[in-house]
Order: sequence, then structure tokens, then C-alpha cells
Amino acid sequence: HMPAAKVSLDDLLTVVAHVANANKLRESAKLRSYLKAAYAAAIRARQDARGLPELRALRITHNPAGDLVTIEGASNARDRALSLAELRAYWKRVCALPGPSGALLRFHLLTGGQRIEQLGRLTRSDLDSDLDCVRIRDSKGRRKAARIHDVPLIPAALEALQEMGCEVGPYLFTVTHGESGAVYATVQHRVRAIAVDMQESGELEKGLFTVGDLRRTVETRLSAAGLQPHELAQLQSHGLGGVQVRHYNKHDYLQEKRVALETLFQLLTGKVGTVTTIKRNRVSAGARG
Repeated sequence: HMPAAKVSLDDLLTVVAHVANANKLRESAKLRSYLKAAYAAAIRARQDARGLPELRALRITHNPAGDLVTIEGASNARDRALSLAELRAYWKRVCALPGPSGALLRFHLLTGGQRIEQLGRLTRSDLDSDLDCVRIRDSKGRRKAARIHDVPLIPAALEALQEMGCEVGPYLFTVTHGESGAVYATVQHRVRAIAVDMQESGELEKGLFTVGDLRRTVETRLSAAGLQPHELAQLQSHGLGGVQVRHYNKHDYLQEKRVALETLFQLLTGKVGTVTTIKRNRVSAGARG
């Protein structure tokens, strides 16, 4: 073992190179990013009177990971987005999937393809039954405090939520009746199985797809349906780090998100949904306390 303060660039390079040389480029890029962030946090703690004492005790003055160059080829952007026909075929198969597994995938799609790790943290206390929405705390990025992200639940999403059930534990996004929240691997395993079946049945115009591709598909198809970029950013909670959003624009976009999700449901099913006006003075004490 070596004290963190004595670790050099060469020491870290050896670790990251071991992963990169195994052709795990994305994983090596994440490792580099985590190391850089960890050292940066330790340095910041020595400058912040409210920083964690445990980090200050490391006495870190230099970030050796900051000199590690980015991993070439690790950040190639994916551009797979399902066509409307592919998306409807996926939805049909998801609806035919019985039990909590089908409900899990329906809920994921009907909430706009939210990030799995954030859905997996949802508990009963995050559900507002008056406003029919769930409260996600989005800590992604460099935020010091999680961003509150309220996601409306259209009737079909509420049905999926009820079918998942939380009789055993408090978690909402679950295949264990609430005992634990579903993780990425749980969702991706089920998505891949459906994608393979779709490919074998000739329902895919391109190759297999992932959970991330479904999130991108939601944005792409809603954009084609006429929704504006700022509305889609609010729905999926991304690209919202600007000064205007952080300090000036306090509109919660709940109604716009609900319209977007109703539009998505119409795209999936061809059915016309009904959008209910939100009464903003009704707040559930459990989810807003």
C-alpha cells in the first residue's frame, strides 16, 4: 500500500494502462476520470472549512491524475436511435412481458428514459400521489447539491408502478417487490433479450440497442414530434448547468414534461391521451417535506 499523497503519475498510468491494454477503453476512461475527481476532491477539502476531515487528512497537494491524457477512442458517441416502427415493436414486446420485468421496462420508457441509477434510488417518499409524479435527485456532473427533477407519471406509468409493487420494501423501481431498487444490469439484461428477439424476428432495421439507445430514442422521436430542445432537456434532466437555469429560471416545467410524456405514449400506441392541468398548490407532505 502507498499513501495517496505519494502516488505518482507513473503509478496511476500503470493502473489505467492495464485496463486500456485489455481493450476496455470506456472503462479505462472512467477510471481515469474517477481518479482525477478523487484527487481534486481531496485538494478541495484542504481549501474548504466545511470539507471532509478524512479528505483533508490525506494532505493531497497535487493531482497526478490530472496529467493523464484522455483515452483515445473511448468517447466515441453512439448515435443509435430506434425508428418509430422499431420503438413500437419494442413497446409491444414490453407490454407482453409478464410480471415486474415488463412493468419495470414500461415504467422506464414511460418516464422518458430516465437514468437507471436514479430510478433505482426512488422510494415511497419520492412519490407524490397528489401531483402524480416522482422526485428524482439528479447528482450527475459537478453539482455540489443534487438537482431536484420531478417526473410526472401518466396513467400508464402509474399502472406499471403499481404492477411492480413495493410490498416487501420501499423501492419503487424494482423487480423484487420493493426490497431493492433495480440496477443498470437488471434493466440492460432484459432490454438486450428483447432486442435479440426483435433482431431474430426481423423487427430491427439496424443492429441491437441498449438502455442508453432507448433514452436517445425518446429524445429523438419527441424532437421529431415537435418538442423543443429545452423541453426535452427538462424531461431528461441534461444540459441544465447554465447560469440562467441555476439562478434565474425557477419554472419547474412539470406541465411541459407531462405533455411530452403524453406525446410519447401517443407515439408508442397511436392512442390520444388526456393531459390534466396541474394544481400547483397541492403538495404531498411525504414527498415535499
